Amino acid sequence: KAKSDLVIVFVHWGTEDSTVPSADQRSWAQFFADHGVGLVIGSGPHALQPMQTVTGADGNEVPVYYSLGNFLSHQKDPLNMLGGRASVTIEKDDSGTFVRNHFLYPTMTVILPNAMTGWYTYRPMMLMDYNDAISRQHIVSGVSMNEMWDLYYSIVGKP
Repeated sequence: KAKSDLVIVFVHWGTEDSTVPSADQRSWAQFFADHGVGLVIGSGPHALQPMQTVTGADGNEVPVYYSLGNFLSHQKDPLNMLGGRASVTIEKDDSGTFVRNHFLYPTMTVILPNAMTGWYTYRPMMLMDYNDAISRQHIVSGVSMNEMWDLYYSIVGKP
């Protein structure tokens, strides 16, 4: 910590398939913030969880991505097909190094039939690029563009 500009913690935590951070996750996030961590990125539940800013004991603001869900997975439940991409801007000035901007962008696992192999093609994509034409080819039902946006907003809230 003494030799770093910014401490980033990547943590595997949470309850499987839960879209809500557990009390344990919240407690650890506060611990990290209180001990000078500048950014927390979580995984583990195989489901997207919201991002929030936690205030540390010194007044430092720490972005916490509780769970980014799955980036790419063979899980076929819409909950497990929705993920997130953390986007942060790290800035260094005379006062120190800190996260200036932070966003959570939704991602989607797309599973399409592959006519050449008879199998499936799995690929991640940004939810903003997912559309009705692609969703009609998706092998899983319940993953229309609107259904996935509704799921995303039910987890992180509407902007």
